[in-house]
Amino acid sequence: DRDAKWLADIEFASEQLPKRHKDLFFKVEKEEFLTNVESIKERIPSLTDDEMIVEVSKLIASVGDAHTRFEFNTKKVYPFVFYYFDDGIYLLDSIPEYSEFIGLKLKGVNEKSVEEIRTLFRPIIPHENEPQFKKKIAKYLATPEFLNGLNITKSQKAKFSFIDKKGNEKSVDVESSKFNRMDLQNRNMDESEKMLYLKNSDKYYWYEFLEEEKFLYFQYNSCANM
Repeated sequence: DRDAKWLADIEFASEQLPKRHKDLFFKVEKEEFLTNVESIKERIPSLTDDEMIVEVSKLIASVGDAHTRFEFNTKKVYPFVFYYFDDGIYLLDSIPEYSEFIGLKLKGVNEKSVEEIRTLFRPIIPHENEPQFKKKIAKYLATPEFLNGLNITKSQKAKFSFIDKKGNEKSVDVESSKFNRMDLQNRNMDESEKMLYLKNSDKYYWYEFLEEEKFLYFQYNSCANM
């Protein structure tokens, strides 16, 4: 059943991680890690699947290794692409239905402010520096399982609040879906109209020589074999 499957997964992870990782306990003490494992196992019946995802993510993140993380297949996501700039989190792209919000600064989700959301996400995101955290939270913000598991939302719907350049607040109720990333607004712009960092998002890496500036632009999108 459901509880037995979660138990098997956690026991497998707690047994295999110390064997497969070069030095699993370089940051977290072994006793602390195993105590957390037992705590999660005891709470399986009382936690939802989304809360379990958060608890296991927190356990793995406690290792302190950005390359050791808990991954799962999410069935639906919110049709938003966020980016964490120096002054906050902005909506970088979306489907045409929400195009009016592209470029706006995220204020919060449901009743939680961005500041509160950052605090909730920090312990469940494996990271070794702040840029890694910022990159991952921008992605995780569109994942219903994380939002539900952190009690930011309670369903597959959420209210995202934004602020425009004039300080005006705009909110929209959004339902997660199996949207096609090919439908994103900026992806469908003519290549000549796109800013450089939005071009060729389907390629692992690419480059372009800007003749006028005498500048070679190189973009590294993904660390993977082509």
